[in-house]
Amino acid sequence: MIVATLKEICKNELRVYATYNICQRGRKGVLKEKKGFYIDKYVNLWGYAVELISSNPGSTVSIQVYRDNDGKAIFYRLYACLAGLKQGWKEGYKPFIVIDGCFLNSVCKRELLAVVGRDGNNQMFPVAWAVEGEGKQSWKWFLENLMVDLDHPNEFT
Repeated sequence: MIVATLKEICKNELRVYATYNICQRGRKGVLKEKKGFYIDKYVNLWGYAVELISSNPGSTVSIQVYRDNDGKAIFYRLYACLAGLKQGWKEGYKPFIVIDGCFLNSVCKRELLAVVGRDGNNQMFPVAWAVEGEGKQSWKWFLENLMVDLDHPNEFT
């Protein structure tokens, strides 16, 4: 347990007695500061998107935000499919893809989704990725964007 470890560090290394409540408040304070750091860094996502598009013309990069009560933009989700990967998959692909997701357990409680295909040498070939919230709507949004990028004729329902 993190708080118990913090209590032991205070006792053994700092030679200070810290109660459970003090350690808990300290932990919450550090996590709040860390979360603020991540929120401030989300501003860099716009630069990331611009750089992806300018260095890879024809790429698809979509960033969605929502507004809090103060009107501040808060990151919601991101989708990226580079033009070179899109074209490479269309020209030399095997007709199947693998879609997988993993949870991001940091301050950003999101899910990283990725699409990987197989190229002509039977090697893994990344196609697209997204960072978004969990749930059916997120997967649907991701797959709809992917189908548009890969010129898939059917609609996703």
